[in-house]
Amino acid sequence: MAQGTADHLPIQDGKLRQLYRYWLEMRGEGMMPPRAAFEPATVKQLLPDLLLLDIDQSTGRLLVRVLGTHVATIYGEDYTGRYLDEIYFGSNTEMVMADYETCAREGRPVLAERDFRSVRNVAYRMERLILPFSDDGKVANKLIAGLHFKETD
Repeated sequence: MAQGTADHLPIQDGKLRQLYRYWLEMRGEGMMPPRAAFEPATVKQLLPDLLLLDIDQSTGRLLVRVLGTHVATIYGEDYTGRYLDEIYFGSNTEMVMADYETCAREGRPVLAERDFRSVRNVAYRMERLILPFSDDGKVANKLIAGLHFKETD
């Protein structure tokens, strides 16, 4: 399992590298960019593979605001409007939650790879890049995650 949380992440997928470079541009000299800086048209080809999440500041829970169509197809369900902790990720549930919670709590990117089997019983290797956004520049209040799926069967 490859993981990284530094400014120079070992991202394998070209589209995720593009997303990360875009996030670094938006961030500038700050810790995190504001969500308002994110222009979906700039990364239009990535939208089917993105999740946008809101962080409930009082509880720390993560609400799936937008789920890309490709991600919904792979997972077999559209999780838009649901809290991440209400979604079952099989044996990866604890690791998935820890990745997102680390990004939200620490305000830094998190890169992870996971193996999983879809609801259609297809095996995948997934690379996931989670990026924090902050309206005040200090506390993360939104996350954007890019996912890349590769069939392994």
